Amino acid sequence: MTTELPDSPLSLLAGRPIAPEDAPAQSGVYMVINLRTGHCYFGESGNVRLRLKRHRYHLRLGCHANKALQASWNDYSESDFAFC
Repeated sequence: MTTELPDSPLSLLAGRPIAPEDAPAQSGVYMVINLRTGHCYFGESGNVRLRLKRHRYHLRLGCHANKALQASWNDYSESDFAFC
């Protein structure tokens, strides 16, 4: 038995992007995806809700630690990103 991987990270969304404040306040894996380019940032946290809120906060301020993610955020609009 083989497991097929999705063709693109966009197929992982399956229509389920969430607002950071709606994410579970428990441990888990999350993704920030640029919907225009398909580029993804994956992470894991003990509190996914808090972590996604911090990501969005730092991106909005222009001081995110991941320079590639910040550059992508700056090049596109906030509405071009989904938090999953």
